[in-house]
Amino acid sequence: MAGQHSPRPVRAEDYWQLKTIHEPRISQDGRLAVYFVEQAEESHDRYRRAIHVRELVSDRTGILAQAGENARTLALSPDGTRVAWLAGGKDFAHVRLAHLDDILARGATGGEQSSAADDGENLFEQKALGSVLHWAPDGQSLVVARVKVHEQPDGIRAYTSPRFKADGSGMVDPVTTEVWQVSVDGASQRRILSHAGAIASSALSPDGRQFAFTAAHADETSVFIQDLFLADVMSGKTRAAFVGRGMTMFPSFAPDSQHIVVLASRDDLVTDGTVAVWEVDLARGSAQDLVPQFDRPAMGQGSDLRSAMSASGPSYTSGRTRVRFLATDRGVSRLYEVDPASGELTTVTPEDQKAVGQYAPADNGSVLFTASDSTTPDELYWLDPAGRQHALTTLNQEVRASWDLRAAEPFAFTGADGWPVEGFLQRPPGVGAGPCPLVLDIHGGPRGSFGCGFKFDVQAMAARGLAVLYVNPRGSDAYGKDFANAVINDWGHKDYQDLMAAVDAAVERGIADPARLGVTGYSYGGFMSTWVIGHTNRFKAAAPGGTVTNLVSFHGTSDIGWYWGPLQHAATVWGDMPHLWSMSPLAYVQHVNTKTLLYHAEGDDRCPIGQTEEFYAALKALGQDVTFVRYPRESHVGLWFGPTPSLRVDVVRRMNEWFAREL
Repeated sequence: MAGQHSPRPVRAEDYWQLKTIHEPRISQDGRLAVYFVEQAEESHDRYRRAIHVRELVSDRTGILAQAGENARTLALSPDGTRVAWLAGGKDFAHVRLAHLDDILARGATGGEQSSAADDGENLFEQKALGSVLHWAPDGQSLVVARVKVHEQPDGIRAYTSPRFKADGSGMVDPVTTEVWQVSVDGASQRRILSHAGAIASSALSPDGRQFAFTAAHADETSVFIQDLFLADVMSGKTRAAFVGRGMTMFPSFAPDSQHIVVLASRDDLVTDGTVAVWEVDLARGSAQDLVPQFDRPAMGQGSDLRSAMSASGPSYTSGRTRVRFLATDRGVSRLYEVDPASGELTTVTPEDQKAVGQYAPADNGSVLFTASDSTTPDELYWLDPAGRQHALTTLNQEVRASWDLRAAEPFAFTGADGWPVEGFLQRPPGVGAGPCPLVLDIHGGPRGSFGCGFKFDVQAMAARGLAVLYVNPRGSDAYGKDFANAVINDWGHKDYQDLMAAVDAAVERGIADPARLGVTGYSYGGFMSTWVIGHTNRFKAAAPGGTVTNLVSFHGTSDIGWYWGPLQHAATVWGDMPHLWSMSPLAYVQHVNTKTLLYHAEGDDRCPIGQTEEFYAALKALGQDVTFVRYPRESHVGLWFGPTPSLRVDVVRRMNEWFAREL
């Protein structure tokens, strides 16, 4: 038929067309949904966010087309008439306000040609604002955080803490976070408290009297350990409310203002393997694990379009009768509810929604949530008070319709020691059942996991005629504590056997051509990729990214090496250097006979670029066929989720071309 086009393969450049949803919010009366829609802007090589407002019953929609540079942290007023958010770049940050009726009046196009002056009213401006933004219960003021960085004028730094740098920030300067209450009419500003350090997540009590926040553990022993603190809004007096449970995150008050739910590890160590939902009784000073028998991480799953840390925290239903939380179980992420009194656990989101990413509850029992599947990026859904599901957005319908997509398949096999292991297989579109070139994709972590949601990089790789096998070997975090902890002090051994068993299964089932195998991965996945090619020559091409290759030098150069190394490898540089060296891919570089593409970001402080430099230099000295791609500026996480989308487009394009050519 004239005007119709056949679906075409996904290209790396299609990333510029994708739209993603962030920070869904719902008014407490359940009438309005508000959320960011983000899209990479090729002409300026940046991301742009618009604010979308939707009346849930009438479907009336309005768009604020320009929310400002680095727009983030949406907050709805208690009466559901206004929205506040943070925006701004390096020089100044702003708290901005807009009336939802004004946005609705703009209509569904939102005035795409609107000027920067149309991006909301500036309420509060400072050089640096943290992620704190809460409405007071009366709707007359906002609670915000101002971050003061104590820079040394001569650039000389002296450290006494082991935390001297941080991925994404670089070298660490001491900071003080001031929490302020700012009236909406601009008439008054009052400082609530001053905290020596950064605030990670926060909440304001429903009665407006208490401010809860999470921040680094007092002894600064780990970037992964945070405590829950409670401050009196009037006096500023602050106390620790919940201590020593790993990375405490996402506090949320009960309607009675006397209880808080948070996410935190069950043990003092980050190696616990699960993130649980805890309820803190502020009057008694006690804490209760609400899901002691639920041996799964109480967090949604990330994707290559959305970081796992962007997921939503737990929340109470009205009356403190139940607590909602996201959790991931064997590659499936859903919204759950637990009864604090009985421990009864139920599923909230429908069975057909298996990759829920973010959610927002309303007092009337309705819920907004985002969800995806292997062929559909996140869209927004609404569960009305009767539990009926409504699809609210089809943001990527047009671009998806132009792609030739094939759904990923569950892939189960037997790993080392007879353990059952699971994953996913993405076959190339338009290819029959016969053997084809296959790329093994290894996730980061090792405390991470692949899920059943959309993966743009996998779809783009499959479009080049490559099958992609992405599995969750031991060490992955959605299969329970024992499975997750099985990799401790065993990197490169049983996890390696699991991965090779996955490839063996793909070959035996006639899926993979054993003469055309590739391997890739990022972070821990990069470590495993370099380990793999040092221990087998079955792979024809490899593309490790953001890798760790030398656990000895990693100890002192990574922002977490001094802490993470001893926990993961049961060894220190001074106590057992031979052990650390024996677990380092660099120790086996002389056995590599695989064409290799190495890529790394120059601002990476988590897995410093020197790790790739060491491996590259050794391979070149050995006369191997290796290419090293250095990406400017970005951090470890920032290469994928940083402010420069052209870099991640280049990673996907370059890696896909590499495997298509070599395999």
